[in-house]
Amino acid sequence: MKVLNISETTQGGIETFFESLSRSQSVENDFLALNYHRSILPLQDKGFRPFNVLMLLWTVIFRIDLKQYQVIFLHSTFSGLLRPFLWPFSKWHNIAIVYCSHGWAFDIHYRSKLKRSIFRTLYICVERILAPFCCQIYCISQYEYREALKIGLKESKVTLVWNGVQGSALPLPIRDTDSRLTRILFVGRLDKQKGLHLFIEALDKLRALNQPIELTVIGEAVRNDCPELDVLFTKARDNITIRRLGWVANTQLDVHFQQADFVVVPSLWEGFGLIVAESLRNGTPVFASDAGSLADMLNEKTGWIFNLDSVSSLSQSIDHVLTEKAYLDISQQACVEHFERNFHEDVMNQRYFQSFLTLN
Repeated sequence: MKVLNISETTQGGIETFFESLSRSQSVENDFLALNYHRSILPLQDKGFRPFNVLMLLWTVIFRIDLKQYQVIFLHSTFSGLLRPFLWPFSKWHNIAIVYCSHGWAFDIHYRSKLKRSIFRTLYICVERILAPFCCQIYCISQYEYREALKIGLKESKVTLVWNGVQGSALPLPIRDTDSRLTRILFVGRLDKQKGLHLFIEALDKLRALNQPIELTVIGEAVRNDCPELDVLFTKARDNITIRRLGWVANTQLDVHFQQADFVVVPSLWEGFGLIVAESLRNGTPVFASDAGSLADMLNEKTGWIFNLDSVSSLSQSIDHVLTEKAYLDISQQACVEHFERNFHEDVMNQRYFQSFLTLN
């Protein structure tokens, strides 16, 4: 089976997703994407997303032999706009069109409630209108699946396939249970969405912090919408050290995951918690908010969930984890097994293959 994967962007984890698809043993995946090294044709970002969509449409119709593909897989919201234009060609050549938003655009949080309400309504209308122009809509998490049904997409049209990532190439390390130092890791953009400011503020409010804590931060700001972090990073503290590493090569991330006692993912919204999967594959538990898919990705054997709408929930949860050193009660093997059952790329690729076989 041959599939053409099309995306207007590879940011936000889509590049990692594409790399996983490229290793599928059941499907021959081709890629057409801007600024992506596996793209079958080199395409450069025009700097304006509607122009990018038009360029993709022109490329697909006039430069690619569509007859060689059984499935056209559209990734991300803007690529999804191609559905009604490609629908006639797909019917003519008997090709199935499928779509995945990789995080619903109507779920994005804006500072202005009015702006969020307007854009949410707009994006929901777009998804409803375009839904008939594809054979299947894939959701990357249970949360995404529930949201799809809530906005009125037909259950028969929506399929859940958890995102997956490659397993860790490193053996599990021997955990140091005698160290007084608690090592916490954060990986991600230093933007408002990722919620790191909330976690650091909660640490600062802990009254009886009698143990040394090292918070390692991997990542940089992209949107520059969280000035609170600049202040928090420079604040002097007695028992808390914040170590900033900037962006780290993907090949080096597993080392940092394994060195941490636990990973923190305090996101305000999240379509799929890629960092959760990457942490679990290294046997490291996760402390996460209940935003989006995160609550569905963890259980009592793999980490802890706090209520994002409750300041006391965050404070009480992190106090428990640190005071009781609860991370020592979580088995590395339990984390890895949970990852392999649910979030390994081999599982994801096989589920896509099985779903493609059912397409009309």
